[in-house]
Order: sequence, then C-alpha cells, then structure tokens
Amino acid sequence: MKVFKTAALSVSLILILFSCATVQETSTGVPEYYGFGQADSMVQALAQAKGAAVREAVLEMIGPASEAAHREELGKLLYSPEAAPAFLKNETVEVLRRSEVSGRWNMEIAVQADLLAIEKVLRANGVFGGKVAPGGSLGDGSKGARGSDIPKTTPEAQPAEASDTALSAEEGPSTEEESAEEVVSVTPEERRFILSYVDRMTYMVYFDDGSGQDPFLMEAAVGIANKYLAEQGLPVIDQDQIVRIKKDQEIAYEEQTGEDVSIIQWIARKLNADVYIELDAVTRGETENGKYYGNANITLKLFDTSTATLLGSVPYNSPMTFSASSEFDAVVNALQSSIYKAMPMAMNQAKVYMQKALERGVQYDLLIQNTPDSRLMSDFRRKLRKRVRDVRTISASAEETRYEVYIIGTIEDLEDAIYDITESMPGLEDIELVYFRGKSITFDTGL
Repeated sequence: MKVFKTAALSVSLILILFSCATVQETSTGVPEYYGFGQADSMVQALAQAKGAAVREAVLEMIGPASEAAHREELGKLLYSPEAAPAFLKNETVEVLRRSEVSGRWNMEIAVQADLLAIEKVLRANGVFGGKVAPGGSLGDGSKGARGSDIPKTTPEAQPAEASDTALSAEEGPSTEEESAEEVVSVTPEERRFILSYVDRMTYMVYFDDGSGQDPFLMEAAVGIANKYLAEQGLPVIDQDQIVRIKKDQEIAYEEQTGEDVSIIQWIARKLNADVYIELDAVTRGETENGKYYGNANITLKLFDTSTATLLGSVPYNSPMTFSASSEFDAVVNALQSSIYKAMPMAMNQAKVYMQKALERGVQYDLLIQNTPDSRLMSDFRRKLRKRVRDVRTISASAEETRYEVYIIGTIEDLEDAIYDITESMPGLEDIELVYFRGKSITFDTGL
C-alpha cells in the first residue's frame, strides 16, 4: 500500500509539472509576450518590439475589439517607445531573433509584462473589455494570464543575450537567421521611397449605396472622412467624382474588365487611389425632454487598390452625443466622433501592409500604341523587366500593347527607364510619350 501511494504521488507530480509546462513554453512558467520590431537601427527595432509585446498583453486583457477601438490612445499611453519599457519587466527580455537586411534591423523578443501597471492605466483612462470590467477589482485583468502565442516566424536558433546592453551593433546576422522571407533586395534608397510613398498615399472613401442606410447620413459620413484626410494634408477624392464615374462609365467598366474586378476597385484605379475605404454605419437618434441624442456604430474596411486585398477592418462605437437642434445633427456629431477615432487606426493598418506590399513596387499602367512587331515587343518586355520589379502583359495586338509595370519609383522614373531601353533598340528608337496621368502612361512607337 505504501509503495502504491508513493507511485501515485509520483504520477501526480509528473502530471502537475507537465500541465504547468504546457500552459506557456517558458523556462519560468510565468506568462511571456512576444513582440517584433523593424527599424533603421537595432535600438529602434528593440523599442518597437517592446511596444508590440505590451500590445499583446493588452489584447489578452481587454480583447481585440476594445483594443482596436482605443488603439490611438493606447499607442500613446502604452505602446510608444517612450512608454512601453515602464510596463515590462525589462530584466526578462529575451532576444529570439535579430538580423540586419539592406540597412533595416529586425528584432523579435519575449518578455514578461507588468500586468498590474498596465491595468491601472486602462482603468484610469476608462478602457474596458474582456477581463477588465468597470467596477472590477484591480488585478482582474491579470488573472489566468497565459501570454501570447509563440510566433510561427521565430526560428529555432540559439537565443541571443537577454539584456539590452548585450546587443552589439557590430554583430551581423547569421545565415540561419536570414530566412527567405527576410531577405528582400530593397536598397536603402528604395526603402526611403517606400516610406515616403506610404506617408502620402491617396485614399478613396465610399459607402455601399445598397446597404439600406440613410444615404444622406452616409454621404455626410464620407464627407467627414474626407475632411479628416484633408486635415492630414492628404489628397482627397470627392465623392461626386465617384458617383459620376459610376453612373456615366459603367459600360466602359464592363468592356475593360469583364467585371473581373469590382466597379469600386476599377473607379479607385481610375482616380489613382492607393487604398479605398468602405464605410458602413448603423446610427440611432432619440429625443428626450426636448434634447436630441445620437449614436453611431461604424466599420471601416480598407482595400489595396491594386489587388483588392483586405488591409484591415476597424470598428468603432461612439458614446451618445448631444445636439440642441435636431436628431440628425446629433447623429452627425456621433459619426464625426467615431470616424475621427477610427480613421487614424485604419490608416495605420494600411501603412503597415503597404510598406511590405510596395517592396514589389508601385503598379503603373503602361500602354504602347502601334505595336505590329510582336517579337520586338517581346524583346522590349524582357529588357524592361531587368529595370523594374515586374512586368505583366495585359493585352497585345498590332494596334496597342498594355502592361502592368511594378517599379519602386515614380512614373517619371518609369518614363526614363523606357527611354534608356528603347534608344538602343532598332525599331523603337523613335518612341514618343503621348501623355501620362496619375499612374497611367502612354507611348507611341511611330511604327
């Protein structure tokens, strides 16, 4: 009997130890959060990784919806390079991966977070959700914390030193650290172009007129979003242009695309938008004791104009807003409050995606008129491909040939590349520019 009890106790201890080990794959059993950063210096990349780790802790505490709704203020309070270290146990930082590619540093870390300190900030600023509920006792958000999932991109390589001071700028990346995903041949000059391009992207905002929502309110919502963009110094596409093109050029859309792309994506391309935003809203107005109140629950969905890829989706629900004049004004106030909160978060999601997507290049439409010699145009395409990121033939005939060209540069850079190529190509040495506008450029071979 004594032997049986001893064996049972041993089995119990093994089971307990195993269950603790599987909760979180760390050496201490304490929840860890993973963060990734990328910047021009190792120090900046580490600071970004710390902010990302704090965000992982916040996501576990309040949930994705609440975090997305308050991301702008949380970014300043918790995620910024200046704020994040105060909410981490910096002595536990473990660098899982670091590498330098084309002048850009990548850093991935695991670190323990000060969950109580984070929760104090959340409660003090009225940010609730998930485990952090109004009126709850401090510490609710840290109960049952498990940490964030181990990133799939993390290589099983020997970890670097844990302390920040142990990171040496003289150390270069090992061959094992340079995965195929990381090794992207983007020069520092191209990287600067991409960052500059992303900061001045053109956004097109529209609403689905078949959604059943009040069109007057939705037009007001689009106008508010465009006002926000104008205040940021960005080009604004007037919604009247969208309506006019949609009404007057539907036949051209069907002829040019065969409806392979949506009409909104086609319009966004024609108007040279880099990103188009679909705005949806559910509004509510009420009158009480002669006072008018409004509420707006909005969703912004962002798409890459080139590919129609969904870049992000940002929901926001406004608090009740007041107007002394009408319910309509109260609802418009609620729309403005929601849109001005959601737009910065939506644009940040778009910028993060586009920085990566533009490593393939900016897409331009190239049309060359009078192309009767197919072999000559094939030779031209091969030579052009060596000067740009990619070239795709869309259509070809004796009258004209259309291409999609991807280049990390402006349309003027593409024009210069074409002149450089054709000046040594018999048959194309007299090629002339017909016109260019936005992201479309047309040449005539003169043949």
